[in-house]
Amino acid sequence: MMKLMRSNLVLGMNIFAEKNYKKITEFRSYAENIDKMNDKINEFMTKLYHENLNSDETVSVSSLIHITISLRRINARSKGFITLAENLRDLGYKEPFIGAEKVNELYGKTMHCYDNMVNAFAKHKNEYILDTMTEADEIASLREEYKNNHFTLASTPGYNVEAGLAYAEAARHLARIAHNIKSVVETVPHDELVIR
Repeated sequence: MMKLMRSNLVLGMNIFAEKNYKKITEFRSYAENIDKMNDKINEFMTKLYHENLNSDETVSVSSLIHITISLRRINARSKGFITLAENLRDLGYKEPFIGAEKVNELYGKTMHCYDNMVNAFAKHKNEYILDTMTEADEIASLREEYKNNHFTLASTPGYNVEAGLAYAEAARHLARIAHNIKSVVETVPHDELVIR
């Protein structure tokens, strides 16, 4: 499910950034399938939770339930890029956006953070968990910088207000995805963490 979600997150961001509106239906179909998969996993884990488990098994299943909830939130956030893309399409906006490079930087860092999350989940290594948490915090800081610089950008000649708001919202989606990624790794079973 994490692998499918990553592919669809990339697709959603590309639809928004590249204005590739023909792929919107494909994105929605994948997003719906991911939600169905998430529901089935969560349903199974909830049933398992009510079985006669020992304390370690209970902790493990609780952790997996929490992770599926966080992953559902990431999938929901990825749908936000499609709403933004449709808004730009409906406005007929086709020009390159002045502040796009900063949002692209945020996107690159978010995808790297996502990959660290997958490694943390698969390998349960503190190294990946700590790296993911650190990256998620950096993304939150970068988004705040972008938000503050957004007002400066607005005074640039040729600045499009509607596009500016869409890119600011895209930056917010990326920061929220990073927050949900951090939520996943905080729940992954691990040894005692030593925060750097």
